[in-house]
Amino acid sequence: MKDRFGREVRYLRISVTDRCNLRCAYCAPAHRAPLAGRLDILTLEEIARVAAVAAGLGIAKLRVTGGEPLLRRGVVDLISRLVKIPGIEEVSLSTNGVLLERYARALREAGVRRINVSLDTLRPDRFARITGTGEEAFGAVLAGIEAALAAGIPSLRLNAVLMRGVNDDEIEPLARLSLGRPIAVRFIELMPLDDWCRPASRCSLVPSSEVLERLRTIADLVPEPSGPLDGPARTFRFRGAPGTVGLIAPVTEPFCSSCNRLRLTAEGKLKPCLLAPDLLDVRALLRAPDVTDAGLAGAICEAIARKSLAHGHSRKESFQGIGG
Repeated sequence: MKDRFGREVRYLRISVTDRCNLRCAYCAPAHRAPLAGRLDILTLEEIARVAAVAAGLGIAKLRVTGGEPLLRRGVVDLISRLVKIPGIEEVSLSTNGVLLERYARALREAGVRRINVSLDTLRPDRFARITGTGEEAFGAVLAGIEAALAAGIPSLRLNAVLMRGVNDDEIEPLARLSLGRPIAVRFIELMPLDDWCRPASRCSLVPSSEVLERLRTIADLVPEPSGPLDGPARTFRFRGAPGTVGLIAPVTEPFCSSCNRLRLTAEGKLKPCLLAPDLLDVRALLRAPDVTDAGLAGAICEAIARKSLAHGHSRKESFQGIGG
């Protein structure tokens, strides 16, 4: 499937819940929309159906997200179903890690190939401030990371959203995690929740160019090749290290021109872009009495046709969930 700009769309991000057990400052605005009711979110069967139809059109990679996806009852069974869909080459999971210790082995057995864990700091007190929770949650995240490594998850990534004056002094300690363990540490530029046009909005941004220069002071960096299903991160390896470090720069180096993804919200809206106001109501289509897979395929193709060449930064509500 190619959009009107020639980009091949092969990646679908699926939010299975809008609920989360953390309140990260950059992800959860103070005046967020009310949580969806139980009947307002897609059932696991509906999600699996959309994924199967999308795979028939050429989608090869699925990522299960939230909110916090491990809060959704039955999510491991869902992943097991997604892995078995013909044409799907990879199913991955994004999580804050709080519940990961409980589910790591089951996720590996279900077929998860990659897990992304949000970890913005290695300091318990700072973690509590950033996430709006207690320090005990920090210990749970660390235990979850260890459980994922022990379970043999093929790829474990730690995602850190950098904020000037908040955690930018931890670039080097976080990066050094890749020196001794098979862990991929990725640094993500902050995309502010408030009005992008206000000068104060950019005061917390740590550009990836600065991060790269600091990484080079640790050890020699060797660029890593990217695969056809890899995301927008520029990836490096400290020479001889078992893990990698990566940079995602949606603000200073936008990657819209190579965007290959669609997003399905927990409420069943299909988004051609994270920041797009354009939403297709797949839930209504799924629950129509005479819906066919051909009709669902048409909706997915319509979403791809609506993908714009680049996005704007004017809609505050569109920035929800950047860290995941």
